Amino acid sequence: VAASTIPSEDLSRILKDYLALDRVRIYRRLLLARVGLLAVLAALLETSLRGSSPLVRLFTVALCLFPPAWARIVEFAHERRLSRRIEALDGRVTHKFEPRSARGQTPA
Repeated sequence: VAASTIPSEDLSRILKDYLALDRVRIYRRLLLARVGLLAVLAALLETSLRGSSPLVRLFTVALCLFPPAWARIVEFAHERRLSRRIEALDGRVTHKFEPRSARGQTPA
């Protein structure tokens, strides 16, 4: 779909949603890397200390992994919103995709 065939306000909303989705993905990846390392360190530290129960270790790791899980839920919501906006355009914008091989040229 050429950007010129999409109304400017719809294109603006799609780009805004795409950028928000990209920011959420970056945030989730960074959060998972940092908090995941913290969860592993906490599990190793609690394992080396003989006084903590397995339930306490599990709770600590789950507590550390909750923020990245929540970020994934937010990312999923942004993906759905973006896909709904794009699907809403399909009914209003007509386009024809013609592969290169159909025009007599070999695909690059």
